[in-house]
Order: sequence, then C-alpha cells, then structure tokens
Amino acid sequence: MSEKSIQLDGRRPEPLYPGRVRETFELADDYIPLCDLLKYCMIAESGGAAKHFIAEGNVMVDGEVELRKTRKIRVGAVVTGEGFEIHIVPPAS
Repeated sequence: MSEKSIQLDGRRPEPLYPGRVRETFELADDYIPLCDLLKYCMIAESGGAAKHFIAEGNVMVDGEVELRKTRKIRVGAVVTGEGFEIHIVPPAS
C-alpha cells in the first residue's frame, strides 16, 4: 500500500511498493535534517540519493518546494512529494 521510490540520474525507478506512503515520524530531538528524514523513512535508499532527490525539487515542506538538503524539519511539519506524505509528530509518552 505504499509507493517508495527515489530519483537517480534523471530516471525514476519502478516503485518498490504500489500506492502512496503515508507515514507519521516521531521526532525525539529538536529537528531532523530533511535528507536524513527521507533516508530513515525509506523514501530514498541513501543519504546521497536523498540529497539528489531534494535538489531536483521533488520534495515539499508544508506545501512549498524545498531545495535545502539539510533543512531542519521540526514537529508539526508535513513533508510531501510524489508518492509520499510524512507528518512529523512529537514522541508518544
């Protein structure tokens, strides 16, 4: 039920899973860099692939295209792109 894919050299590989990734990420620290978030949520296979994916304008944070690879993502943010949506929430007590 989730589509996980990355952008490599201008080519989009076949989705790993059909559908759309809808995920909630519990953030224990003050922030997480955007490229790390995409790697941890398996939107990208590596940090390098995540940086490339972001640089091509494939990621939005709170509805705006984000090109900063290390943008600080904090609780309350929503990170989206083609095939994924990640909501950042505080850790469950």
